[in-house]
Amino acid sequence: MTIAELKNLADGHSLKYFTAPNEPQLLAIFGGMFGTYEVTLTLQSDGEFLQFRTQGYASCPTDHPHFAKVLATLGHLNFQRRLTKFGWDPNDGEIMAFADVWLMDATLTQKQFDRMVSGFVPTIDVGYRRIQQALSTGNDPGDEGALLGPSAGGPGAFLIGKLKEVSKGTPPKPEEGPITEI
Repeated sequence: MTIAELKNLADGHSLKYFTAPNEPQLLAIFGGMFGTYEVTLTLQSDGEFLQFRTQGYASCPTDHPHFAKVLATLGHLNFQRRLTKFGWDPNDGEIMAFADVWLMDATLTQKQFDRMVSGFVPTIDVGYRRIQQALSTGNDPGDEGALLGPSAGGPGAFLIGKLKEVSKGTPPKPEEGPITEI
């Protein structure tokens, strides 16, 4: 994949982004229900590998009072999710989320790219709420009402709809209902 092809996919999703001047990388900023997220879309290995990765997502140094609970929360998030994974860097305590796709012998389609974005953004948003709660209280609230697994009309349908709008750069409108109405 080339940076031009990545830009075409981002444009096809109506994604708003910045281009890195000397690297095959895009930066997108998403506003979610629980935070605002910087996400880099980076081509690596001569265009054979694409990674979505959060920047400045969260931090938990080893001496944090809820360190063990935060790591347990990250482990639980990783167990529950397929595409998006959460990591912790022991060198500086950085917590990040990422989604990877190898492209060695295939072309990423617009539909696949759209699915990556529309899956990644809600996952990092709900994950952020859980991680922040674990950092501040030492408790993981879980997904509360299966927020990421809505069935037709299920409890997560409102949130998923709002976050899909956010993944296209359209922030949710407060008059459409607060998160507490799920």
